[in-house]
Amino acid sequence: MRGQWSILVVGIMVYVCVLTRPAQSASLEEQVYVRSFDGAYVAAYLRIPEGPGPHPAIMFIHGGVGGQGKMKKASEGYVQNHMFAEGFAVFQVDYRWAHFGDEELEDMVACYRYLRSRPEIDPARVGVIGGSHGGYLTMMLATRETPAAVVAFAGLNDIVGVFYKQAAELAPTVEGDFDWRERRFHHGKTIREESELIESGELNPRAKLSKGAVRDVTEDMASRWGTDVELYKRYDPKYQYSLIRSPLLYLVGSEDRWRTGGKEIIENLKKLGRTAEYSEHPEMGHGFYWGGRPDKDGNLPMEFYHALKKTTDFMRKWVKQEP
Repeated sequence: MRGQWSILVVGIMVYVCVLTRPAQSASLEEQVYVRSFDGAYVAAYLRIPEGPGPHPAIMFIHGGVGGQGKMKKASEGYVQNHMFAEGFAVFQVDYRWAHFGDEELEDMVACYRYLRSRPEIDPARVGVIGGSHGGYLTMMLATRETPAAVVAFAGLNDIVGVFYKQAAELAPTVEGDFDWRERRFHHGKTIREESELIESGELNPRAKLSKGAVRDVTEDMASRWGTDVELYKRYDPKYQYSLIRSPLLYLVGSEDRWRTGGKEIIENLKKLGRTAEYSEHPEMGHGFYWGGRPDKDGNLPMEFYHALKKTTDFMRKWVKQEP
């Protein structure tokens, strides 16, 4: 299960070319591929401000599911562009598809460490921002690493409560069937077979067929974790929050299902003496935080700007300032 695995829209040879090409101007956006723990290649875009570094940086983790071409460039997002204008380098990252918890978290660890290794970046001034599934990964990354600050927009926070019951019911049909799992997610082939075909040029990675993100994730959990609830807890911020030592800002809309769990995590962190802030935005649902949902007149809700200011002030304080 630890063989090489390309999860993206390009092959391994492109990755090699990216690594060996001449350095670009700092004003350009660079596409890179970060190698994860098992040989998987994670796509990312890095945008570095002009001028002398090393620069503070923010790693952005998108929501939804990974590895299906939904990741935008760092220069295409409203919040990302705003932070770039504030003087931060911006690192927009992807993660593998439907491998909830352990493997996608390892992808984020690899991306975070890669960003800190870049000579243009100040490794002591790296923050992380994510929304929804990306907010979940942001919090879980902070249980493994210690970014200068983390911001979770409506991050998933009760994995046991949402997934365990259904996954446990599915477990007898898929638990331990790793050949099923590999062939389901890798063009009907095992990881090794897929990797060999990609390297030889006989296979171009394509979008994968899906029964739906929730169903895919649940079946994947069932195949790996079965009915062992302790494994689900291992990748659940509700149970792992005490490992978060970075300053954490949790933003959420008042109409969002994740607000209660997010507030609970913040309150529990405060009891431990950690820096933690909770910001709830009235009449907002899930997903208002990226600025991509204007009204019929083309205007964004005022609460988006309130959330953006909260985020900006938080990152200025904990990331941009010299330690």
